[in-house]
This record gives sequence, structure tokens and C-alpha cells, in this order.
Amino acid sequence: IQTPNIDSLARDGLTLNRFYSMPICTPTRSALMTGRDPMKLGSVYAGFQPWQNGGVSPEEHFMPETFQAAGYQTAMIGKWHLGFGPEHLPQNRGFDYHYGFLGAFSRYTEEEKTPGYHTFIQDDFSSKYQWKVGRTKNAKILENGKEINEKEYLTFAFANRAKTFISDNKDDNFFMMLNFNAPHVPFQAPDEYYNQFSHIKDENQRVYLAMIKALDDGIGDVMKHLEKLNLLENTIVYFISDNGGASYTKATKNEPLKGGKLTLFEGGVNVPFMMQWKGEIPAGQVYEKPVSSFDIFATAAANSTGVTAPKQVEGVDLIPFVSGKNDGVPHKTLFWRQGGKAALRHGDWKLVRFGKRLGAGKAKWELYDLS
Repeated sequence: IQTPNIDSLARDGLTLNRFYSMPICTPTRSALMTGRDPMKLGSVYAGFQPWQNGGVSPEEHFMPETFQAAGYQTAMIGKWHLGFGPEHLPQNRGFDYHYGFLGAFSRYTEEEKTPGYHTFIQDDFSSKYQWKVGRTKNAKILENGKEINEKEYLTFAFANRAKTFISDNKDDNFFMMLNFNAPHVPFQAPDEYYNQFSHIKDENQRVYLAMIKALDDGIGDVMKHLEKLNLLENTIVYFISDNGGASYTKATKNEPLKGGKLTLFEGGVNVPFMMQWKGEIPAGQVYEKPVSSFDIFATAAANSTGVTAPKQVEGVDLIPFVSGKNDGVPHKTLFWRQGGKAALRHGDWKLVRFGKRLGAGKAKWELYDLS
């Protein structure tokens, strides 16, 4: 599959090959929003507080709150999945504008069998449940709290809302979190993209690749819009995945990395990360030292006008490291935990524990030299 728009972020910016997330989306998003190590935040998956009602405690300070206080216009577009109670809603966590859905997933079109689209339903409980929910419950499409009957393919709807927000605030400082849900299940792609992959005989994979191709075009539209408005030289763009590819869908693999989403092997937590800041980050660079999702808050704040990260932020400003001004290592040690699974990376060594929940009998340990 060709993804020229995503590739351009690497060509015109920086690729960080050792960028680490959590193995599932919500803890990664919590680290991104708070700038804190997700192991200290806890999670519903790890089974300890301060998580409440499916979201991070309101006592934790979120990145957009910092930017909003500094006079920036703030927007959250796309998938939220950081809590459903009133105290957790995006508009109560520092975002002036919200468009998207609150839960883990939503259908890409209004109906399962929408003319002009191809769908694929995996034969497992999770996928069937997501198709059944459709756009109800926490999968509703909302705009500032009001339910919207969105007719456009969701990937393009998100891209277009992002472009509108950028246009409306082109003369102001702004912070935007654009969370495309593609290629998360339920699998659904426009015919014009599906038809580009007639050489793929596996229907599951064909729809999946078509979704990624559409995602690439959506990202391209947003980047071209920034360029059209002459905003690229004073806008930092971060592109990340919140966990490794979901290999259990049988539509993708993470080779040459082991494992995928839900695992603590490299395929589950070592994910794509690119940064572009024209005129500041030299184009085409590759950075190989370990960094993490909780570094983005510190980096964004340190390099934005009038913004200071609060003291509790534990990440580091990546710009001195990637520019060569600081030849040290951003993080000598990183930790992960999810239920009965745990892992740490220290230097080139990675220790992985999996099996029963922590403290419950024997478990399997494996040690890897990542070099």
C-alpha cells in the first residue's frame, strides 16, 4: 500500500523509530493528555486508581487546559475514549470545540450496508458488538454535546472539520487534537478506495487497506490546508499511533516486530511517530533513542508561544534531543503494565512478563536484547 501523505511527514520532518505507547488506546491517550507516565496514572486495564467512570481523574491536568489558559483556541476532533461522565467530556477538559464520538469506536457510515461502501464483519464477539452498536450509546457523533447525523464518511468528516477549525483560527494560536479512528474496527471503506485493491483476494485485508488509503488522503487534505494558509512554518505536527496494529483482526501484521495490540512485545507498544516543523526540524531525520507518548506535552509546551508546562509533567522536550543539542537519552528506563502482563525497557534490554495477573502464581518471563 502506498501512503504518500503519511510518508511526507517523515520526508519533510523527523521519524522517531523507538517511540513507545501503551498496548491499548486509552492509557496512551491519558499519557498524551497529562504528560505523565501512564503507570502512575493507573488505568481500567491495570486495575488501579485514579481512574473514574472510564476516564482519568478530573484532578489530573490535561494539555489543552494549559493551552486554553495561554489564550489558544483548542479543538478535539475524532475519537475521545477518555471518559464519558460530565466531568470527563472534552469541553470540560480544556477543549473549546469538540466534534466526534466519546467511546472506543463508531461506524464510519450511517448504516451497515450503505450504498457506495464495502464492509467486512469479523467473526468474533467484539466486532459483532461494534456493528450492533453502530452510532448509538458512546458511538454517537457529537458536536459540542449535540448529536449530529453525519452523512459523510467519518474519516473525511474529521478531516474537513479539522480544516474548518484551522481556517477559523488561522490568525490565532491554536491547539488541535485530531484523532482519526481509522483503521479501527468496524471495517468499512468507500468503493473508490476498495476498488484500488482488486489484487488483494482476502476481503478482510482489502477493506482494511482501503481504509488506510482513505486515511492517508484525509491526512493529506489537512496538511495541504496548513500549507495553503502558510501555517506550516509555525505549526508543529505530531503523527502517532496509540498502540500497535491489531493483528487479532487477521488484517495486519506488525512484522518484523513481535506481537501487536494488547501485547507488551515491541509490536504492541513500539509504534509510528513522526514530527514535522518546517524550518525548525531538519527534513528526513531519523531518531533511534527511546521516547514515549508522555513526551509530547512537554515538547508542545516548550516550543509554543506563551505556554509553560505544569510541574507535574514528567515527559521531556524532545527538540533538544532530536536536534543534537542534547546527546543524552530521553528515557533510560520505560515501564508497562496491563493486567497480568508487565514489561520494562532499560537501555537495549527488554524484560517481558505475561500470564496470570500480578501476584497470582507463576508467570512466564522473557528477556530480549533489542539491539
